[in-house]
Amino acid sequence: EQLGLPYSRMADIIKKVSGNPKEDLHNLYKQMLINIIIYNCDDHLKNFSMIYNPAVHRFCLSPAYDVVPNLWQREHILSVSGKTRNIAIKDILKEGENFSFSRQYSLQLLDEAIQGVRKSFEKNRNMLHALSSSHPLCHRLMDNIQDNIDIFKIRQKTGRT
Repeated sequence: EQLGLPYSRMADIIKKVSGNPKEDLHNLYKQMLINIIIYNCDDHLKNFSMIYNPAVHRFCLSPAYDVVPNLWQREHILSVSGKTRNIAIKDILKEGENFSFSRQYSLQLLDEAIQGVRKSFEKNRNMLHALSSSHPLCHRLMDNIQDNIDIFKIRQKTGRT
């Protein structure tokens, strides 16, 4: 059962009210991808905002916030191509179509998201190692995130969805 509306419904709203819909759709899609990769399943509507820009009399998507992996929950609040769990590349690409993105652009954003998560891991390596060595749930989460990165990267390279 779907817990919440799809990310693409937020994309529809952004297309209507954003002062820079291309940039905002790009950022929302990447935020969705990062949420999937790191198991930030607490991706409910209160974790997304639009900020009014009086200079252009339009809204823009706020920077991402409350982006935190979840140790227990494995089902997203918002859906990706109708799914809230076990989200695969085919679901990500289908949601990209709902954003009006090409397959190539969706895969490019996936690569950017993967690289961003990898850089964050590298930057915080010592802290993450200390956390995961002393807390079994953190260790499992770190392994799961790495598995997600590896699976998405392999499937992206081989074209398997």
